[in-house]
Amino acid sequence: MSVNESVIERLCMFVCPVCGGKFTAESHCLRCQTGHSFDIAKRGYVNLLMKQHAGSGDDAIMVRARREFLNSGRYLPLRNAISAILAENLPNDGVFLDAGCGEGWYAEGFRDALPNAKILGVDISKEAVDHAARRPGMGFAVGSVFRLPIADHSVDAVVSVFSPFCASEFERVLKPGGKAVAVVPLPRHLFALKAAVYEHPYENDDVRPDAGNLKQISEKTVKFVMKLQKNEEIASLFAMTPYYYKTADSDREKLQKVETLDVEAEFLIITYESVVKNNF
Repeated sequence: MSVNESVIERLCMFVCPVCGGKFTAESHCLRCQTGHSFDIAKRGYVNLLMKQHAGSGDDAIMVRARREFLNSGRYLPLRNAISAILAENLPNDGVFLDAGCGEGWYAEGFRDALPNAKILGVDISKEAVDHAARRPGMGFAVGSVFRLPIADHSVDAVVSVFSPFCASEFERVLKPGGKAVAVVPLPRHLFALKAAVYEHPYENDDVRPDAGNLKQISEKTVKFVMKLQKNEEIASLFAMTPYYYKTADSDREKLQKVETLDVEAEFLIITYESVVKNNF
């Protein structure tokens, strides 16, 4: 196995999911001080998801669709906006965690915008992490955002893009004054796509994450229209959404006849700060 040294360094920034101990790297695994060991996959990631915490995560269909669509660059305005927020608010050489990283497309953008940063990613889907690990210079682990294999107060920023926002875990792993960045869809996000499928399309619920003790410091709206010119691109966009699994085959088949579509992309980016608690 040949895994880049910078990737090994980042994998050692995770902690043992059994005892919370620090890792050191051996030839084919990470081993904590207590002796728990976890194999490093050939692709260069580590599976730290305990069986009792396992979940389904995104399957191969959704991961492939998201990879194809995101690699087309359609969501670049969103990724660039998140990267700009990170660059403006945090040290360039900080530690950044993509919680619910999927196949790593957003993390790759953060790496490019902050070339001296240490980028980590965690996702419950082994299928997704296997693809994320193909993007160089970062450390990825299979794990749950509700039980992050990350040491207390060790990261400068946590980013959550369309993923579960676990405020208590984010607060635990953030350094004092660290930032948590959440991305949620606005009501009209992908409305034209739903209108092409459903007889009675509906707007998304306007739901903000439960931020717990994190303090909101800013929010930014990102809106643009995607002019999709190929049926394959339209199909990939639909397959990477939760709608794909909640839609009858007869409705899904409607998209097979749609060759072009102008689709709204509308996001809200909310930035929170970890507040230093006063113990007096």
